[in-house]
Amino acid sequence: FNTVCTHVTTYQQKEDEMIEYTAFRKYPARIERADKHAKGMIALAAAQFCQPFTSSNEMGYLLSLPYGLEFEWRGGLDISQRVYGVNKEELRASLTSASPEGEQLKIVDVGFDFGCLVIQILTGLVISTPSGYWLAIIPPANENRMSPEPATQSAILETDWWRGELQVNINIRLQNHKVVIPPNTPIAKLLIIPKDLLGFNKGEPKYVEDGRLIQEWRDWHYKQEELGRSAYRQASIAYATKGKSC
Repeated sequence: FNTVCTHVTTYQQKEDEMIEYTAFRKYPARIERADKHAKGMIALAAAQFCQPFTSSNEMGYLLSLPYGLEFEWRGGLDISQRVYGVNKEELRASLTSASPEGEQLKIVDVGFDFGCLVIQILTGLVISTPSGYWLAIIPPANENRMSPEPATQSAILETDWWRGELQVNINIRLQNHKVVIPPNTPIAKLLIIPKDLLGFNKGEPKYVEDGRLIQEWRDWHYKQEELGRSAYRQASIAYATKGKSC
């Protein structure tokens, strides 16, 4: 096993937590820190000027495959698939030798669900997070892929105790349409979240009519006109350093 440990900071920024992962076969998926440029997948102008956009990009980790995948769905469970950019003999041997039962493991599985084809991409990775912290899988942020395919399913895994192989589900909705995932292209973003965070998002939204938010919106509108294009960034820096917006 080739174990790699990567440190992340909790949302409270009080102490370092750790995500641990290991690979049990050759050619596993790769995990690397995200960055504001999304590994070159976004326009430079957006990375220069839009802080909400870049903050979303650089949060968490990107998951990618060292090989390419190609699919074409013909309806039902009829699908053609191809793996490229890898030594297939080595990959097959690794999938067999890594199996606890001695049978060949898969890198892709297929299931049909709600009128679209669900492709399960098996990564060859096992992940562990600290007690009380789970792994959220979401689509890569702000990628500029023009095709609607493929679409990454969001999921939350209880990785503080679960030790199954990490898999990412990809939805394919178009039949007779070739879907290509090139090597080293992010297929998902990984976020470490405290499981208590889920409880904060279950309350009912509250509509208020006291005028407070309207007045704050007006104040911000005038401030935005004054500060110009980088208003959000300037206000964010001021808030972080002074405890109030500029």
